[in-house]
Amino acid sequence: MSGSGVHLGHHIDKNCNYDSISKGISDLVYKTNYVTSKFGFCNSLITSHRFDIYCTSFYGCSLWNMKTCYINRFYVNWRMCVRRIWGVPLMTHGTILKHLMRKQGQLIQTQLFSRFLSFYCDVVHGYNKYINKIKYKCSVKS
Repeated sequence: MSGSGVHLGHHIDKNCNYDSISKGISDLVYKTNYVTSKFGFCNSLITSHRFDIYCTSFYGCSLWNMKTCYINRFYVNWRMCVRRIWGVPLMTHGTILKHLMRKQGQLIQTQLFSRFLSFYCDVVHGYNKYINKIKYKCSVKS
């Protein structure tokens, strides 16, 4: 037994956080390259809107550990993609970039945390019988 596996496309093992965030980075960069190649002739506002639609799904990000050093790699790559979309210099400060994006000044950290909270609320208030058994067993042990 190797001690690892894949569940719904997510790697589960001792390096799962690194692997998941790395996959998120590669997806973000790949999709950004696709959007800029297909919509690069458009103005930055339209390209930014396409970036929001096609590149910011961040599938599985609600399972990422936001306290690890790996997440900073994701933030750096997100800022690089935004700079590319808007055609601004690489030295443009990150606080300016958040105002360029469609989500009106919302930091990428806030977006990811919001997705985690949504996932958590869905789990806590969900009606899945297996999750409810786990919640019940955890509340009995407390």
